[in-house]
Amino acid sequence: MLDKMPVASILRPPSLEAFQAIQVNIFNDFLHNTYEEWLSLSNLVKFWDCLPKYSLSQVEQNRMRSKDGQLPVYRKEFRFMESDYCMFITPAFLSIENGRTYAFYPSANEELVEDALRRIATLQNQCFFDKKEANCGITFTIHQLRNELKKQGHSRSCQEVVKSLLILARAGIEIHAKNAGGKGFTIEKYIRLEGFISNTDLNNSESWFVAYFIPLFIKP
Repeated sequence: MLDKMPVASILRPPSLEAFQAIQVNIFNDFLHNTYEEWLSLSNLVKFWDCLPKYSLSQVEQNRMRSKDGQLPVYRKEFRFMESDYCMFITPAFLSIENGRTYAFYPSANEELVEDALRRIATLQNQCFFDKKEANCGITFTIHQLRNELKKQGHSRSCQEVVKSLLILARAGIEIHAKNAGGKGFTIEKYIRLEGFISNTDLNNSESWFVAYFIPLFIKP
């Protein structure tokens, strides 16, 4: 059984003004079906989307795990727009069974969940941008997320969705630009996940959550 994710701080729901911010329109560009549409995206968003951050399958991860279920920091070099980079992914740690803790890298399942969160933001008008707090994200329920995944042909159980959310919220990623003397920047987590009502519970599919997107999504 998956461990419960404690809600360290209960947030106030995003303000109505945050949902009406002009910057929210940038999420309309996240869904693209043609090469021409892809070209119109900002370099920052393209950079995030092109990162090989979901490249390790569950089969590969099982081969890499130690006997006690642990994984090392994953290092991968890649090239983007004539520049070389080095990416480091710190696995998420989840208690799965018998109280044992296992490590997980974000993989294809988590990519589907991230994409579904974007679609909820765009199609269901649940995206917000708080200029004062420099926060950008969406409100959603597990039930909504499962429905969006199902619409895209990827049905997942409540437990599977919760597992993917925990992995996204706990895995870390760091990127170094090799062409700039190794200087890099860190995105602490793939997403930041929090509840904003006192009885928020990941085991309740109707509980409301806020998923804060990475800083790349809120830069002009």
